[in-house]
Amino acid sequence: MTEEADLRVRQRMEDGHAPSPVLVVLDPLVTPGIAGLVASRLVDEYHRPAVVMSMVDGMLRGSARSIPEFDVGGALEICGDLFVRHGGHRAAAGFEMDPGKLPDLEARLCAIAGERLDGLPERPPLCIDAELPVSHLVGDTFRWLKRLEPFGAANLAPAFLTRDMEPLNVRPVGSNGRHLRMKLRDGGGRLGRHRLPPGGPGARRRFQAGRGLQHRHRAARRRRGAGPEGSWTSDLRRRLSRA
Repeated sequence: MTEEADLRVRQRMEDGHAPSPVLVVLDPLVTPGIAGLVASRLVDEYHRPAVVMSMVDGMLRGSARSIPEFDVGGALEICGDLFVRHGGHRAAAGFEMDPGKLPDLEARLCAIAGERLDGLPERPPLCIDAELPVSHLVGDTFRWLKRLEPFGAANLAPAFLTRDMEPLNVRPVGSNGRHLRMKLRDGGGRLGRHRLPPGGPGARRRFQAGRGLQHRHRAARRRRGAGPEGSWTSDLRRRLSRA
């Protein structure tokens, strides 16, 4: 259900809904249990704060997720007069409100974010901790990474890059086929299924089998300020020695 709702929301965003300073989405397919997950995926995809809502007993329940540059909990506090109840922190928040106040909420949040995020690039810098083949992401490496959990805002998950991946079993998914699902393989191993965001007409041709591409693996949010592979492996060993 989470994947289906996420796909539907993404399709709506791509069908003429240009990303605004804050993505505010109300969708009947979203339930309170998955609203936060869908919001997190929208944040990762569009690099904008996202609010995803569902209707429960005539009231709107919303989950908000944000990027490091924007305090979504503080923004909701500024709009506190619109809510029956609300709470949260810089990265995530939630609320309940009367549906009639939704236009006011969207207008206020977009105004706050528009001012505070002015000049924010559409895409954040891509920071890679290490370049590794898929075959190296198993065994000892996998066990080392597990020892560094839990990942979160104060302990960002490492990000790895694998070059010259071969796409396998490329097929369109979604109601209009604008998303792609595929398996990826390099010379030393194979990854599971992956879904790519909409690419428009011809996207499938760009991912035909036998054509190389790069793939970035991550377990959580983007890692910032990372150095080259040597510094990452040294840092990993130091952290493990203290674990």
